[in-house]
Amino acid sequence: MDVAIKPKSRPARRLQGDYKSVQEENITATDDPSIKRALKRENGEIVGFIEDGIAHKTVKISKHFFKKYRAWCLDVFTWEQIQTSCHSIVLHDAENNVDYFVTCQEFNNHKGELFDFGYGQQYPLPLSCWHKRKKQIAGQLSLFDSEDAAKE
Repeated sequence: MDVAIKPKSRPARRLQGDYKSVQEENITATDDPSIKRALKRENGEIVGFIEDGIAHKTVKISKHFFKKYRAWCLDVFTWEQIQTSCHSIVLHDAENNVDYFVTCQEFNNHKGELFDFGYGQQYPLPLSCWHKRKKQIAGQLSLFDSEDAAKE
């Protein structure tokens, strides 16, 4: 007698940039926002994740930043997913250890005209519209921390 065995589903891990572990269901505004879900391009490629109403995407400024317009861009398909389930977008620049963030309302109000230079239709948002935050490496002191504070 043949019995079909269902593979066990693994719980999603909470590691930044670990896009293989996120759930791959369709994302809707009514879903539980605390569950990490995949953020995909139209071809199904996972480019980030959505968790707690925030879209996270890891980028490299040397590869993904659109220098001609000095803008970060989101493709139309990704933007449609973000609009329905998020309030903010965070781009994690892996090369410079910097986060760029913007609310979805700011993105929608200031995004440029659609363009396509071979990577699908994308909306640019000028760098001046993004809020920038340098991430500290664990154990690294900031300019204003003292060594005594680090020992505590």
